[in-house]
Amino acid sequence: MANAIQVQEPNIAVNSFTKPPIIYLDSPIYYSSDSFEHIRQLQSCSDQTCNLLYIGRDINNLILENHETHIDVQTFNWRLLTLKTQLENETYVRSTSGIQNDWIFESCRLAILVTMQAVETCKPLSSTDESLTQALVQALEKTNTADKWEDMLGSLYWVCMIGAAASEGRAGHKILASTLGRTMFQMAFGMDDFDCAVKPIQRFAAMQIALNRRFEVAISVEVEREINGAGSSSGFA
Repeated sequence: MANAIQVQEPNIAVNSFTKPPIIYLDSPIYYSSDSFEHIRQLQSCSDQTCNLLYIGRDINNLILENHETHIDVQTFNWRLLTLKTQLENETYVRSTSGIQNDWIFESCRLAILVTMQAVETCKPLSSTDESLTQALVQALEKTNTADKWEDMLGSLYWVCMIGAAASEGRAGHKILASTLGRTMFQMAFGMDDFDCAVKPIQRFAAMQIALNRRFEVAISVEVEREINGAGSSSGFA
């Protein structure tokens, strides 16, 4: 007698429209608490990547706090320098760990670098170094966004928002904008609470307003300096 044919269940990937657990939606601009410890437990997130999320959260908070309360120059610069040092330390640890091709780490690192450059140069995200945005596009493409970011959907959302804003009018913008749109739809679909998709946009928009205002102030200071014939900068936050 012929052996009975065994029919195996097809190995179907998780539907992209499946409602993700809320812990997957945390990011530097939207989080249920000040801690990302639950994300640290995910296999897709290394310790160094989780530490980058803290840095991304803190740089965003610094920008918004300065816009709302006008932090004094020395305090602002010290906090910014502290965050830069932390980013450099995490980058060094990653480079010496022997782990290669952690493109989620690299995508988050580049998103932070874009933001920091906008702060340091007093310019909007769209005026940051194009080489950074191109590197971000390349890193993001190598992460295989359809799979590897599933556990960190909120962080992908954050990376894409920064990348799309910084690459506006440049090569790679279409890739970042389309990934952002898909991610937003995936986060919002079937959610009982639409805040997970809307509030990050609101907070990101507030950050952009703060950066644009910082740019306007820098321009006015420069114009005033030229009018008065001053040769040195007094600095501002």
